[in-house]
Amino acid sequence: MVISAEIAEADLRLLEDAFKDLPRQLDFIVEDAGRLIEGPMRREIMTRLNKKPTGRMARSVRTQTFGSGTALVGPTVPYAGIQNFGGIITAGSKLLAVPLSFGRVPKGKWPRDWPEGQLKLIPRKGKDSILATVSGKKKKLEPKYVLKERVKIKGVGYLEATEKAMTKEIEDFFAERIEALLLEAADRSGGST
Repeated sequence: MVISAEIAEADLRLLEDAFKDLPRQLDFIVEDAGRLIEGPMRREIMTRLNKKPTGRMARSVRTQTFGSGTALVGPTVPYAGIQNFGGIITAGSKLLAVPLSFGRVPKGKWPRDWPEGQLKLIPRKGKDSILATVSGKKKKLEPKYVLKERVKIKGVGYLEATEKAMTKEIEDFFAERIEALLLEAADRSGGST
């Protein structure tokens, strides 16, 4: 023996009308949640990266939605993953120029940015070569970069830190917005939740 439970056809039509826009509205909520995460992620990137970040990676943080209640938030620069997780960067056809901490190199300035002939290559037997400026009558060398075949990058974990800092706020945001959406849909259908 079974008991039948049915929703009246008129009530079904009311519910379908009230909720027909629900997927699109949920996408808007997810996109707004992503935008809520962008600022804290930018701050995590700026505080966790090296001592002199240029801000390029933080400025590249974007929210991308996929129309299925899903959004991804993160930097769009190609080196974002290695900065978060860490890893080894291997030189291609040219060696990697690593600014020396004592070299007083302006942030974001690379060997290609120097006027031609201003940097001198100083090979060192059994050691990494150096790029240095030459100044004065005595031709004083000021080391600026060390040239490496590979560099190990330690990940800074900005994604995990952002997630940890924002989880509660995002959960509350979703609960509040979805409740408001359901109440609005119920009002349109003439029912209550």
